Amino acid sequence: MSRRLLTLVALTIGCAFRAYLFYQTDEHTSIVEFVSLKLGFTPTELLTWEYPKAIRPWVLPFAYYVIARLAQLFSIDSRFMHVALFRLATGALCVFAYARLWRLSTAGVRSQGSVFAANLPSALVIPFLPYLFTRTTAEAVSGALLALAWVSYFPDGASNAARTSSTARSGLVVGLLFGLAFAVRPQTAIFAVALFLWTLVFERRGRTWWLALTSGGAIGLAILLVCDRWGYGRWVLTPVRYFVENLVDGRAAAFSTAPFYAYAPLLLENPCAPVVLYCVVVVAIAMVRNPRHPATWAVGVFILVHCLLGHKEDRFLFPMAPMLAVFVPLAFKDASPRVVRWGARLGAFGRVTYALGFVAIGWMIISPYGNCNTGLSRAIESTGRRDVPVIMVATHGRSIARQPFYERQPWYAVSEDQPIPAPMLAAGFAYIVTDDLPLAEGACPTANLHGTCRRVWSEFPFDGPEHERELTRAEAGEEWLRAHFAATSQAHPTWAAVYEYRPR
Repeated sequence: MSRRLLTLVALTIGCAFRAYLFYQTDEHTSIVEFVSLKLGFTPTELLTWEYPKAIRPWVLPFAYYVIARLAQLFSIDSRFMHVALFRLATGALCVFAYARLWRLSTAGVRSQGSVFAANLPSALVIPFLPYLFTRTTAEAVSGALLALAWVSYFPDGASNAARTSSTARSGLVVGLLFGLAFAVRPQTAIFAVALFLWTLVFERRGRTWWLALTSGGAIGLAILLVCDRWGYGRWVLTPVRYFVENLVDGRAAAFSTAPFYAYAPLLLENPCAPVVLYCVVVVAIAMVRNPRHPATWAVGVFILVHCLLGHKEDRFLFPMAPMLAVFVPLAFKDASPRVVRWGARLGAFGRVTYALGFVAIGWMIISPYGNCNTGLSRAIESTGRRDVPVIMVATHGRSIARQPFYERQPWYAVSEDQPIPAPMLAAGFAYIVTDDLPLAEGACPTANLHGTCRRVWSEFPFDGPEHERELTRAEAGEEWLRAHFAATSQAHPTWAAVYEYRPR
């Protein structure tokens, strides 16, 4: 195993165990909480709206459910460790697929000149890939399945069409992998259909191969149907329901809409923006120089369709990330002297962006980087007190997103003007979760809370000795603290803090 592949593996393991905050809400609510339902932790009424609508495939939740049950057999009780194992398994699949695709795509191109020496060596370890590879998302898993399907589709490389395998076995494997990718994330059908169109135009594959391909796809669809039957308790065809709900009925557009070009800035709204920009430039060069290449057709059509849709999120393009293993060497293959000169300059820019990218991924692992309130659940879990209630105080008309999968203690939700019932404090103390400062008069019902609040965890970036404070209205400095937290709460409504409250 090369040093670069070892680096990719090490960073992937680091992201699996340290980057425990999810990147986007669906990563948890539509995957992990679905697993939690089958494990008996989350009731149906606390699941996202997508569950009663039956639009989310259950193939990926079923795979994670199996991992969770195996972990329980080995007495691994921590639910945070369960999700870490989900991320590790996803990362292992993605690294395996990406390494296979990289080896296939770079075979025989390293000897073609200095332009490859400038751009190829570090491309196996693109800094943001370990983070994407370890998300518990349909995007990550479907991207890995598409990469493996590509390797089976072109076992000798896409440039060797004459030597491409068109046996029935090859067609069956390709069909199964495309079918599984569709079962995990139906949007990947765009990629597959575009590739099939390219094949009909530029290649000739026998009837036996196409029949085997269809059979493999049918197996993938059957797996989807069975998993959805297990998940929803009835026979449903989730891709059709997803299409109708989001596109026909306009649910996706109700969340937000963006112009055609919106993916350009969206892809740069992350800590790895410089190296993302480098990769975008490389992909553009590869597509312009190779308009008839199957990767240009498949990835280009996939991106074009998503640009035409109104609702846009950067994660929608994440299934294409493994295809960088194809585009990086393709961009400079058989390069003219002019392309070689520009490629060398681009390679210098790329090395700078890689350096910045590795700093960013290091910070994302150590920090860790992510979204929403998984951190507060982790802080409460680390106390080891499962008999102590957790009281979530919603302020300013907002509510704090719950994650039932991680809730080991009794959790209660109250508004800022609602008295806290005495039974909630029967244990002698409680954990207060709030998106505002509990010391402020309006943040917690001060008529009920007479005692000491000790901050045990916070997402708010504040300094000072506010670890122990008496809940009194005349406390020195309270006005400054109230104003400071009011400002940060409005700017970042998902921030929250955990306090240990002990009555006097």
